[in-house]
Amino acid sequence: MHTRVRKPYGGESAGVSQPMSENKLSMPSADSFSYMLLVFVALSGEFPTSLVDLLPYSSDYKRKAITRLKKARWLYTYYSNHLRGLRLTAAGKRALIQFGPEPLASVLSGNGCVCLPKYDVPNRLRLHRMAEVLVTLYRSNVLVYPWEKPPVFISQDQYKAMTISEACYYSSFEVKSIGERACFFGSSRATGLLLSPDVIYAIYNTADGEMKWEYASELRLKVFMEQDLCHRQLSFHYSQVTPAAIVFARDMRQSITLLSGKQNNKKPFVLGNQFDHFYYLTLDHHGELLLPLLCSNERKANFDHYLLSDFSPSRNYRMENDGFDDNGRPVLLAYTCDIPRINSFFTALDIFDMTGVMICFDYQEDVLREICGNRVSFIHIDSEEYERSVFHQPL
Repeated sequence: MHTRVRKPYGGESAGVSQPMSENKLSMPSADSFSYMLLVFVALSGEFPTSLVDLLPYSSDYKRKAITRLKKARWLYTYYSNHLRGLRLTAAGKRALIQFGPEPLASVLSGNGCVCLPKYDVPNRLRLHRMAEVLVTLYRSNVLVYPWEKPPVFISQDQYKAMTISEACYYSSFEVKSIGERACFFGSSRATGLLLSPDVIYAIYNTADGEMKWEYASELRLKVFMEQDLCHRQLSFHYSQVTPAAIVFARDMRQSITLLSGKQNNKKPFVLGNQFDHFYYLTLDHHGELLLPLLCSNERKANFDHYLLSDFSPSRNYRMENDGFDDNGRPVLLAYTCDIPRINSFFTALDIFDMTGVMICFDYQEDVLREICGNRVSFIHIDSEEYERSVFHQPL
């Protein structure tokens, strides 16, 4: 997928090599791969080595750049329990704090968990999941660098209204920089918040396993999004918007667990009343292509209109639907994998002993068919043709 050229930090260090007396490496240029990698490691706490392949630049160039950063003792590989990740050394942190942009320095020098090393497997896996989301959103042209985005998450005494002009992602480390208010939802499993001019999402990543889910913590996060952001600081954008959520996973198979609501005898993952809309995206090129639709109401509405052009309009009915086919069967747009809507749709089909139609992408069909059984017929969208035919502008 095409990724636009990203803006380097525009401060004193942008494009300039700064000498560092404590080692033999100068601060990399702010538009270089080395600088990008240092920032990604800083934002995630530990950056899985497997994600390096997803970043721009050639493999040889990236390998040499990582070797230089390790020789300078700014970066090192931590390997334990079959997990391999890149971490900043104390010297690397000092370099970014001294010569990097102030928003990044605040993340590294503040009270956030990113400043503290993690060695146990659950916490390291959480850092890896945060890094996966960071890279996926970056590749989808969402703003992830701290200096690119409005400083939404500031302390109470610095509060001011903000304007969101592009899709921006704030990691949980950045969100928690608001101070004491973060304790209200501190145990949430969200990796961060995604804000666009139209919508606001809590972001989760279950990867290829089951994620611990605490109902009360996620409900408190939603309350924070509604009260502090939608009706206060970002009311210009979100006063009429209900927060939603996106969960990323390694592939479509994990959606079976989420839709069934069975997770180690805990409460259902998303079938409570935290979020009315909870979208399921894969951590791959398919997810990167789908994300722009979720970040723009206008773009999604145009695509929905195209998909429903051959069906009768939706009407007040006893079940969730987006239209009806010529046989009177309800039709549901399932390509966004909105888990509560899909669950409500096929549950209603079962209760009322009906059949229906789902419209989804080709890579989603097999799993949705397994979940829904014979009551649902599928119309699939060719994902390759969709990518060729739809012009994806920057978010």
